[in-house]
Amino acid sequence: KISGLESLRSFLRENRDAFADLSDLDDDARSALGYINRHNGHIEFLIENDRFEEIVGGKQEADFLKTSLAQRDFLQTERGNHGKVRYVVRRKIGRKRRWVVAVNARVLEE
Repeated sequence: KISGLESLRSFLRENRDAFADLSDLDDDARSALGYINRHNGHIEFLIENDRFEEIVGGKQEADFLKTSLAQRDFLQTERGNHGKVRYVVRRKIGRKRRWVVAVNARVLEE
């Protein structure tokens, strides 16, 4: 069985061209599979949570993978209510701020 991490890496490698680059205003962000963003000096892939769960094999696998990626510093997190760590963060996409899973591009280097 292919792991959630391998599924994610395969998806990113195979579909990178279908990601809208947020630094390129000509990209049509609405039809993109995901987004490429620069944040705090790093390149990150932004993927909506439902799609992330689909890619890696469901909610349980996604929750496990997000925790694992965050521990390895491959996932952006935010502090939520009562200091709880959030694995889904807000990013400005077009004119709206949307909730996305923000995966550091270094995830592809291992």
